[in-house]
Amino acid sequence: MANVPEHSIISEPPIPIIAVDIGGTHLRAALFSPTMNAPALIPTMAHLGAESVLIRLKTLVDNLRATVRRPCAIAVATAGQVDPELGVIVDATDNLPGFRGLRLADRIQAWYPEAPAVLIENDVNAALAAEVALRPHDASFTLVVIALGTGVGGALGYRNQIIRGGHFFAGEVGHLILYPQGRPCNCGQAGCLEQYVSGPGILATAREFHPAVASTQEIFSAVLAEKAWAIKTIDRFCSDLAVGLTSLVNVLDPDLIVLAGGLAATHAVWADRLAVHLARVSRKTVPLAFTELGDHAGLTGAAWLVRERLMAPRPPAATDSGVSVGGG
Repeated sequence: MANVPEHSIISEPPIPIIAVDIGGTHLRAALFSPTMNAPALIPTMAHLGAESVLIRLKTLVDNLRATVRRPCAIAVATAGQVDPELGVIVDATDNLPGFRGLRLADRIQAWYPEAPAVLIENDVNAALAAEVALRPHDASFTLVVIALGTGVGGALGYRNQIIRGGHFFAGEVGHLILYPQGRPCNCGQAGCLEQYVSGPGILATAREFHPAVASTQEIFSAVLAEKAWAIKTIDRFCSDLAVGLTSLVNVLDPDLIVLAGGLAATHAVWADRLAVHLARVSRKTVPLAFTELGDHAGLTGAAWLVRERLMAPRPPAATDSGVSVGGG
């Protein structure tokens, strides 16, 4: 299982599972049967609109289904606010244009009517489910997962349950306001944490010091080369992230905060600097870890959630006794 601990948390699914992770930058897909094959990775091309993304998603799923030639459960982790019972993306920012209101489960079920289960979940909620599954004995665990990537997502867990809130956006830590009247955010607010500690946010900061910088990879390479502009950029990133983490600790008192996402994978470059800023701004210990699941936390969590749905006891079937199921 690539980049996943040896104790597979998706052990022996009853049928093969295809998991897809829709991010603002990349689409990932993998087959779990029972362990995960090497995930396929293609650009999301979100700027082309939802229908273009769905065509690319279907191509990934078709390719994986062709390798097993039998019905597969399908699980999708996606950015946006998701109603998992209806499989609807209730809301989404312009990181995924055209996704607001998308009935994604219905679309996928129509493509694959033989699929015994189709599950849609917010990508960071899925990552949180994977982290919970790694800690099966921590029944009272209060957990926060923060995904640092194209955007900044968050998820809350308590007693092995995802806390969704009244409108499916509990845990959206990326939209904590860090700087009132700061950088405009695609959520409609200004000064959100996402505009400073996401990939695009770091790039915007870097261009204040070095206008010609073209990518976050260039920034991290320049940090290793001890370029002054890059060190200033990462120092501000760590300072802003430390303020956000400290606020979460003060509000939620979590047992653990796990950082995930593409930027978290670069933590060897900046984790020590973050620790310095946390010690400066926080009076409490910030219980911080980096995911063991690499870039595949969303895939793994989505697969685990659909496996749990497949394994759940089914309600008793209606009989000739006159008892009806569902009314009518």
